[in-house]
Amino acid sequence: MNRLRRWITVWLTATIIALNLLAMTPTAVYACTCAVSPSATAGLRRSTAVFTEKATDMQWGLMTVRVTFDVSEVWKGSVQKVQTVQTSRSETSCGFDFAVDKEYLVYANGQYR
Repeated sequence: MNRLRRWITVWLTATIIALNLLAMTPTAVYACTCAVSPSATAGLRRSTAVFTEKATDMQWGLMTVRVTFDVSEVWKGSVQKVQTVQTSRSETSCGFDFAVDKEYLVYANGQYR
């Protein structure tokens, strides 16, 4: 009887461990899609705001950069004359390396202040 009890205990323990390992399988992780530049038409269609602007100030955070722009022309959306855009500090995290006093055409998604 002791032998049967030990075998059942070992079998239940192995089954519980196996089920826990199956439950801990990793989920799929996808890289960002910033490496592929859309056409101007596709970018206009997918974005909530599209505008031309000149970078005037940059504030560096731990993981992000906030860039302040003077907007010169708006093609889509409701954008204020002075716009702030937040991006990742790292280009490998789909961030963009803005420079002060440089002009940009921005296809933006999200909240605008």
